Amino acid sequence: MSFYNDASLVFLPSGGAGKDGKAYSMKPVPEYGSELVTNGGFDTDSDWNLTSGGTDANISNGKANFVNAVKGQRIQQNFSFTAAKTYKVVFTVSNYTSGLLGFYMGGVYAVSNINANGTYTYLVTPTNNAEAFLRAMQTGVSHNFSVDDISVREVVVGDGDFTFSRGSNLTATRVDSNGLIEKGRENLLTQSNNFSDSDWTKATGNIVTGGQSGYDGSTDAWEIESPSNNYIFRRTNTQGGVQTLSIYVKKNTSYGIRLYAFGTDNANVYYDLNTGVVVARDSDVIDDSITDVGNDWWRITMTYNQTNTQLYFYVTDNSNTLVSGGTLVVQDAQLEQSLVATEYIESGATKGKAGILEHSPRFDYSGGASCPSLLLEPSRTNSFNYSEYFGGLTKLNATLETNNTTSPEGLQNASRFLSAENDTLSKYIDFQGSAPPSTENQVFSLFVKNYNHRYIQLINNGDADLYANFDIANGIIGNYGSGTTASIEDYGNGWYRCTIVCDGSQNNINSACRIYLVDSLTQGYANQTNVALGNGVYIWGAMQENNASYPTSYIPNHSGGSVTREADFCEGAGTSSTFNDAEGVLYAEIAALADDGTNKYISINNGGTDDYLFLRYRSDNRFQVRYRSNNTDSLNETFDLSNNLDFNKIAVSYKRNEFKIFVNGSQIGSTDTSGTIFNVSVDNLDFESFNGGSNFYGKVKQVIVFNTALSDVELTALTS
Repeated sequence: MSFYNDASLVFLPSGGAGKDGKAYSMKPVPEYGSELVTNGGFDTDSDWNLTSGGTDANISNGKANFVNAVKGQRIQQNFSFTAAKTYKVVFTVSNYTSGLLGFYMGGVYAVSNINANGTYTYLVTPTNNAEAFLRAMQTGVSHNFSVDDISVREVVVGDGDFTFSRGSNLTATRVDSNGLIEKGRENLLTQSNNFSDSDWTKATGNIVTGGQSGYDGSTDAWEIESPSNNYIFRRTNTQGGVQTLSIYVKKNTSYGIRLYAFGTDNANVYYDLNTGVVVARDSDVIDDSITDVGNDWWRITMTYNQTNTQLYFYVTDNSNTLVSGGTLVVQDAQLEQSLVATEYIESGATKGKAGILEHSPRFDYSGGASCPSLLLEPSRTNSFNYSEYFGGLTKLNATLETNNTTSPEGLQNASRFLSAENDTLSKYIDFQGSAPPSTENQVFSLFVKNYNHRYIQLINNGDADLYANFDIANGIIGNYGSGTTASIEDYGNGWYRCTIVCDGSQNNINSACRIYLVDSLTQGYANQTNVALGNGVYIWGAMQENNASYPTSYIPNHSGGSVTREADFCEGAGTSSTFNDAEGVLYAEIAALADDGTNKYISINNGGTDDYLFLRYRSDNRFQVRYRSNNTDSLNETFDLSNNLDFNKIAVSYKRNEFKIFVNGSQIGSTDTSGTIFNVSVDNLDFESFNGGSNFYGKVKQVIVFNTALSDVELTALTS
């Protein structure tokens, strides 16, 4: 048989995608009913009611327009729909400047906080058959935006996509198809290339002219003329931590530019826009650059660590002197929490974001995989204040060079750690985090690459029982202390992630972790080591996870405090039409993250506790399959897997009086010939237990549902 063709639901990270809180399945193909809205394109001023004021909304130029609208202003159409059925709602917002837009249908607000242009899609299950409308939502604010192309259609066959969420942060990462760590990125500057906008404060008399030729061949650069030696423009910013400010500036033989971040420290850099060099900088600047990007344009950057209140841009005489009457052409400003400038992200009324966003499923290629798996992890906190900037850390007989080489992220933001003495004295760097509560484990991990020295030691604050040695030229673990377990993972290009797990029962875990340069894999607690002057390693991505038994994916932290990545939640695929209550197969290719004493479920269910089918990595490191109908087990089998961390292919086939389990090409246990089928209609496939909680934390390569039971030959082929 053709497995994919005969399946009713197919989730394949290798062929799917994820966005905006969805992990897309390849099947089923959704089907929708007829259009319920008339004049959804607002081609005429008809078929719609403008309520709660009327004068602050109108239909014109093919759109419904909210103009200085107050809260409660709405556009409404009375069309027929049915409670408890699901509907797909789509509409487009344009001309947005202020306020919040919400959509309401049959007792349910699908959304109540739209505050940007774009096309929005929602699935709504109304609780009654009453009205549907778009509404201005915010008190005390003028609402100004337009709405177009409204569509409402019944969902006849659902899409089988999973609802995905991870909380509102950008702290998650994954390994992409190039083997590089990908982060979430954010341009903290709104209106990043609209220098006429009020978000940019201009000095009195400044002239701002758009439509100039840009570095990228566009005509959206800006000429700014300053009649005095005051700033040409400035921005208010209260973001703390390590930040990089960048902007594109056109070459100018007469004038240069100064970037100035005023705040807890004052970071200053002066750039010569004729010759392309930095002519002066303050000691508070971590790094700076001026890069030729072609067409007589430079990209200039300044990296600093402070909480600043104002960012200033000045015209200079191509040295460190301000001038009056200077003119510059600029484009695409960006401020980001990073040690280096990354690819530009356009922003408008809201901050621009890219990469792994808050609700982006992580399709991960770690371990050199050619096909990705969906990575699902529990919440973890990185308690190291700065995970990539090590300039402020305590060092002994060592030097540290920031942004010295390319990191596992593919950017030049890794540091070089070198011995500063040609003797037997210790050479180390201390990473200061937060101490875990008594008896709790601590996980310390660091990315390390051989420069010209192969042996390192990771240790908890110099404790002789909490250490491990690593050969980072060959990926080998050496001696380690009695209270420690260790691991090393190859990240390519010479980089290894070295990890120690410190046993909390030792009661001597401290907040600081340390990296030593040592002289062998058998080195004990490194009070003294024989490492020559100038020998050392590259380091990047420090991470301390308290109350944990294994490392999770890298959490970047530039904040100056701890940073938390929220837990991954993936649930709710399918409807009653996706599953056959009488017979079928649930197949999954999955791996657990660790033997961590927790339960990890994948289940077909109806939200109750009497009818369900689940696959479970148990807390005792065994695996369980259970099929229950009408509160009676038709299948309940617990067995060992050869390696809980490896991917396993598991299929459960159910049919009245014929229940069986196949794992990795072989049947587990015997066929149950007396079982009964589901007593009620099942309508959900979740990466969690049948009654909520106990989420599946692990990796998922594929999940397939069939609506017919399979033969032994087919189950063997499917799981082989």
